[in-house]
Amino acid sequence: MSIMGAVGGLVSGVFNFMGNRAQDKGMEGAQAAQEQAAIENRQLAQNTYADINGMLKVYRDAGPQSLKMQQDILGINGPEAQQSAYDLMRKGPAYQTMLKEGERGILQNASATGNLRGGNTQDALSRYAPTLLNSLMQQQYGNLGGITGLGANAVQLQSNAALNAAQLGMGARSAQGSATASGLLAQGRGQSDMYSGIGDTFQGLLGGGGSSNSITKFM
Repeated sequence: MSIMGAVGGLVSGVFNFMGNRAQDKGMEGAQAAQEQAAIENRQLAQNTYADINGMLKVYRDAGPQSLKMQQDILGINGPEAQQSAYDLMRKGPAYQTMLKEGERGILQNASATGNLRGGNTQDALSRYAPTLLNSLMQQQYGNLGGITGLGANAVQLQSNAALNAAQLGMGARSAQGSATASGLLAQGRGQSDMYSGIGDTFQGLLGGGGSSNSITKFM
């Protein structure tokens, strides 16, 4: 083998090795970028869920409270709880104000018609208080239902947010795993290419055949 052939084989082997290593380096850089993106996506999912959870907390906490008050009104939590709910309404400013205004209206109407001390007036006064209380309790139950609904919606929204965060997190982990696998494959290929490059170099130096005759001929 000529000296030029040996040099050509050597140069070819070296450049093949350098080219393969450059390709592997690029893949390793892509792996690092993909892993970093996966980490950032997972962190974004966690932060987004935390933000949504914080925003919904006030509605989520109010839901169970209003539901319990509805159950108290209906007597589901026992007669004592129901009595306490009615007593609370009876002592409240809404009931007291409306009771006074209603009784004043009944008395004024009776006075204007000359029936201030009539039986109809007394009957109207006796029926007005329980009717008013029942009406206000029904209204209270409906108002509480709106808050209970908000709480249920908040729980549903939080569940959806948790599911989305979990899916995004699993996707990020999967991407990170794929990137790691690609990086390991690139490293293995880099080592293989390195040894192949060294082999090509020596093959060029030895004249391509690798035998003792080739060595003697080259010398």
